[in-house]
Amino acid sequence: MSRHHRAAKWSSVSKTLRERIAPTLPRPCVICGKPVLPTQQWDVSHLRDLARGGADLRAVGPGHRHCNRSSGGKLGAAMARAPRAVRATSKREANW
Repeated sequence: MSRHHRAAKWSSVSKTLRERIAPTLPRPCVICGKPVLPTQQWDVSHLRDLARGGADLRAVGPGHRHCNRSSGGKLGAAMARAPRAVRATSKREANW
């Protein structure tokens, strides 16, 4: 779990959001679109990932626990595999 989600602010907000979303179930999963039922395990999911600039707490909805966690894992892996910016000049290269 990230430091962001371990923070007291997020844990209190997440609980409040779950309490707001729970009575409205069943609703479609924000990731896969299939219905999230009250008897299933679910997480509060962002419509736009935090890593991609989604920080609006109004843009959340229910997501199957598996969908939410696997999409976060896929995003993390994609970010880790992405090429990194190359510096224009490097101290290790000879300057001919």
